[in-house]
Amino acid sequence: MYTVLIVMVVYIHSYYLEAQQYNVALFLQNFTGTKGVGRTANYLFFCISGYLFARNIKNINDVWTKMKKRWCTLLLPYLLWNLIFVLWYVVLENVPGVSGFNNSSGIVEKYWEQPILESLYDLFIAPAAFQLWFLRDLLVMLVFTPILWWIAKRQWMVSLIMALCSTIFYPWLIYFWLGIIIAVVGLVFISPICYALGATGQLIAVQKWDIEDYYRPKWAIAVSSIIFVGYAVYLALGNKSFIIYEVPVNLLGLYLLWSFYDMFARGRCFANRGLWKYICGYSFFIYCFHEPAFNIIKKLALTIYGTSEKVLIFFYLINPWIMVAIAVITAKMLQRMTPRIYKTLTGGR
Repeated sequence: MYTVLIVMVVYIHSYYLEAQQYNVALFLQNFTGTKGVGRTANYLFFCISGYLFARNIKNINDVWTKMKKRWCTLLLPYLLWNLIFVLWYVVLENVPGVSGFNNSSGIVEKYWEQPILESLYDLFIAPAAFQLWFLRDLLVMLVFTPILWWIAKRQWMVSLIMALCSTIFYPWLIYFWLGIIIAVVGLVFISPICYALGATGQLIAVQKWDIEDYYRPKWAIAVSSIIFVGYAVYLALGNKSFIIYEVPVNLLGLYLLWSFYDMFARGRCFANRGLWKYICGYSFFIYCFHEPAFNIIKKLALTIYGTSEKVLIFFYLINPWIMVAIAVITAKMLQRMTPRIYKTLTGGR
């Protein structure tokens, strides 16, 4: 499942601004990206993370042990990949012939000239490698994990109500109570709901619920599909989004993605054998590595073939798989040539 979500994230970042002048290309990008199917990836990431963390935990000592392990496997890679991101731009800005592939010109000068606290904030809190916001928020969520686990273990109904309330009242929480926290800490706008999803995942794991008996009625999947796809098409056509509907619809998308994966992928050759399983072993590296390297691939394609609508559609669809292939090859080379460096960059994965 993680690899499916990683590929969805790469598709979100495959977006071409040049597509805004073309109806079909823009609709395709919007529907499969942040305004459509791709939105569910972030939600499901947190839910699965919460579930996997709480699975097989028996007491509070297990919680502390697992927290230490998570911090070791997340914090160092998070710091290193942000530094690598900046080094990428140092190269892009100073090597002749490649400066045109840089989306953030002057980023190095900005870090150097502004006050050190601002540079540290932009580097590690913002963060510099923008795709790593998930790791940043996951690290913050770890701080609250003992409380979430205790509530889920002792008062599971309270935990469930908290998660549901965070979901239902999310639009108001985000603009009022949590606005200050978001401004200070730098959490992205969906973090509160992601925390609720993570808590729900922990609740499911702690209570050992077999949720497969509850989420597969055909009528529920059909109705959810109509609502989710319909709203995604509505947004992809350029209509205004209503935040009060965003979270419920995205939760339906989460439900559908997990359901379809279980029905069509889990336990079959698609997920457990061959090339897909091989790629699964490099999911974390793909996630961290794909930006800003992906930007070079995207711009190079348009430099060679132009910016017609057909070109934009073709490379929007194919670029993520090119990026995944390059990332896997790079990871394999690092594994063979510098295994210690690779292990450090991936948190021992």
